[in-house]
Amino acid sequence: MTLKIQKSVAGECVVFTLSGRIEMEHLAELQRLFEIETQDLAVVLDMKEVKLVDRDALSSLARWELDGVKLENCPAYIREWIVQERAGRNRSQRGNQSMTDAIHRIGSFQGSEGKISVRAWQNPAARHLVVIAHGYGEHIGRYEHVAQRLVATGSSVWGPDHLGHGRSDGERALVRDFEHVVDDLDHVVAMARESHHELPVVLIGHSMGGMIAARYAQCHGGALAGLILSSPALGRLEAVEQLLALPQIADVPIDPAVLSRDSAVGEAYASDPLVYHGPFKRQTLESMRTTLVAIDTGPGFGELPTLWLHGSDDKLVPIESARTGLAKLRGAVFTERSYESARHELFNETNQAEVLGEVSNFIDRVTR
Repeated sequence: MTLKIQKSVAGECVVFTLSGRIEMEHLAELQRLFEIETQDLAVVLDMKEVKLVDRDALSSLARWELDGVKLENCPAYIREWIVQERAGRNRSQRGNQSMTDAIHRIGSFQGSEGKISVRAWQNPAARHLVVIAHGYGEHIGRYEHVAQRLVATGSSVWGPDHLGHGRSDGERALVRDFEHVVDDLDHVVAMARESHHELPVVLIGHSMGGMIAARYAQCHGGALAGLILSSPALGRLEAVEQLLALPQIADVPIDPAVLSRDSAVGEAYASDPLVYHGPFKRQTLESMRTTLVAIDTGPGFGELPTLWLHGSDDKLVPIESARTGLAKLRGAVFTERSYESARHELFNETNQAEVLGEVSNFIDRVTR
């Protein structure tokens, strides 16, 4: 029996009427609909026509309800199972608070050039904060698994969709001034610190987000306990220079095959409607070049503990380009980890468990 989903809008709510059977394989589709279709509206799941729920899917239903999703017409046996699931989770949390599930929230604020969408995976027992700056053309929702892993090891995790990306305002993938993006990121850091009583903050930046994070560290390094750069767009990027030299930039999007050795990653990227799939925009590339020059001529990281992660087979941001850029930035506490044959998205690579383990260990080390 398949699951059928019908969407309607009632006042300030988006109602998803479900019929059939809810299984684990359906949860990713429901989560995607929450992200894309709801904007800032409340979410209601009408379960009147649900015939059966896979027991393995109950934990997600229980978590969604805690996050504010309303379950209407929930069959009595499903409600009883959810109560049992929560009771078991509460016992587990009392025994080991580091395994607390994230309270997942989506909000927004008025940024430098428009509304900026923000996600928070909040851990009530957090010992440290992590803020993530995502890469070019993508959105913070692609870091769900990263956030959940870090929550399980004691973090609360926050991250924006940058201007022109994901659910934030602005023309898609257009950034005229990355200093404004750095300002927006600083606002997110302040939100995280205010929400969690001034816990230490570690900033993670991937690809273009690594460039943004490096610039943030130059401007606001005192706010950070640590910096993690994943495949950072630093140094002289030949691809940027080659594109800017063209009289007209061709309509050629990023090839999903260069992201990861796991083909499923590229397939999900290609089908994600919140990912930008168009050509590079000249103003964005010019702004990127300007920011790289500012970073290159700016201060180093000093005493800020920094972890650099890169794959040897990264064709989007070659490792040697980043190495050149980091040579002028690296400070007194600098750790480098390279992964043989790994491609651009290390958090989505076939050895992602190893990479995320390195990230978790670094966060624990610098926030003690």
